[in-house]
Amino acid sequence: MAVESLSERPIFASEENQYLTPARPPLSRLAICSLLAGVGSSLVLFSLDLIALPILAVALSLVAFLVLRNNDAASGQWMTLAGLFMALAFGLWSYTSSRMRDQYLYDVASQMAIHFVGMISEKKLLEAHELTKPETQRQVAGTSLEDFYRLTDELTKQTLDAFKTETAVKQIVALGDEAKWVYNGGVRVMKTQGNTMHVMVSLINAAPNGGDKVNVTISREYHAGSATWHVISVR
Repeated sequence: MAVESLSERPIFASEENQYLTPARPPLSRLAICSLLAGVGSSLVLFSLDLIALPILAVALSLVAFLVLRNNDAASGQWMTLAGLFMALAFGLWSYTSSRMRDQYLYDVASQMAIHFVGMISEKKLLEAHELTKPETQRQVAGTSLEDFYRLTDELTKQTLDAFKTETAVKQIVALGDEAKWVYNGGVRVMKTQGNTMHVMVSLINAAPNGGDKVNVTISREYHAGSATWHVISVR
């Protein structure tokens, strides 16, 4: 029997080899961290003070994506993109909602501030001083404030006298009715205890020879579905 040459012998190879696919690269730990950071950035929805979380998550996700883009030894680019998307979404949502809330507070506080300063301009100091008290501590409508403050205790009288002698109050009284106080912009919103916020707004005298400015800080307390306001200070 003739022996076949090597070139004529059959090749021993499995047809299954053509269906084999390369092993999938392992998940990158960096990608997993970026995804977890994106999820963790949701905490910023509870407080804008945590805005650093989505910022760090965005930075980590971008770094992870750039590292994995040209790295065939590890996978997880979709995780980095998911972390990036969540961090951006949570961060933008929290910032936008916070700005909308602040603008609402500025709008309401500015109306009360203009009313408050207007009373001082008209030398209605007793009525203006009542607005510095919490709503539950003010005198009921129809009460003679002159009689109340004349007959009240010494501590209340001293508080009224201190209000009358404040530099900003004396300045507003001196300008009188000729001043035209208008809203000049929000300064800041400060969250205190519980559901209480202090809102500071700026007013400017828009009269022809004006230009004077005052900052009025107003407290907003929210309880049982309603909010009450009172003036904290005017400077």
